Amino acid sequence: MPDITALVRATVLLTLLGFIQPGLAVSVEVAGRSLEIPAPAGFVDGAILPAEARELADSLTPATTRLLAFFVSVDDAERAKRGEELRWDRYMLAQVNRSSESHDISPEAFFQIRTLYTEQQKSLIANSPVDSDTLLLMLAQDADKGLRIGESAPFGVFSEDEAHISMSALTRHASTKRQRPSTYLVASGTNVVLTANKVLFTYVYTRFASEVDLEWSERTSRDWTQAVIAANPESTALGSVNWQRLLGGALFGAVIASVALVAIALRRRRRSAG
Repeated sequence: MPDITALVRATVLLTLLGFIQPGLAVSVEVAGRSLEIPAPAGFVDGAILPAEARELADSLTPATTRLLAFFVSVDDAERAKRGEELRWDRYMLAQVNRSSESHDISPEAFFQIRTLYTEQQKSLIANSPVDSDTLLLMLAQDADKGLRIGESAPFGVFSEDEAHISMSALTRHASTKRQRPSTYLVASGTNVVLTANKVLFTYVYTRFASEVDLEWSERTSRDWTQAVIAANPESTALGSVNWQRLLGGALFGAVIASVALVAIALRRRRRSAG
């Protein structure tokens, strides 16, 4: 006798995937305030995918933050429609920090946050064993050199104004698929965004094969950041917060954790599937 529940779920999934519409916004709630998070161009709301996709996105979200939305490429959505495994070559996450979620943030307070990130990036780059230009040159010559598994290389702040700060990085992960290289690189754009007096954290991830992918992550981060800001009207700020005391080093820790958990989550997912 067929599993009726499974059939219903499959029918619902196919119905949803039949209406793949890239670029639509996702409505989320942050401390009782409704915000819109537009899907980046060429991407769709991951909520239409099977539950395991949401579980993977949740696993990439540190305990200090809350997942608001995640987006996958149209190509991956089409793979899901055909019942194939998603590649996760490019995807995006939107999160909010649990400690700051209830606070309305003034431009002055956001300046403190931007300053914290700028200082952290400068420190990380100063202590990096190799500069970004040299690393890219090394990777162009031999993709297996330059970074060890689990190691990240900061590329610093690439975009900033009074409403956002964006940083990029490269991280090496181990692959569990035999048909792929034993390790692979992920280029990430981390964006801290002030919109409607709330601070959101958006992340752009892409597999890295050349500098073109890093440029794509930065360009997509810029475009998505401006879309998120434009989608949500400004509201009156209710004062500032001492972010150094409230969040300390947790902000950047959440960024690193979000990147570092990718390989772990993928391995767990593949083991459970096996």
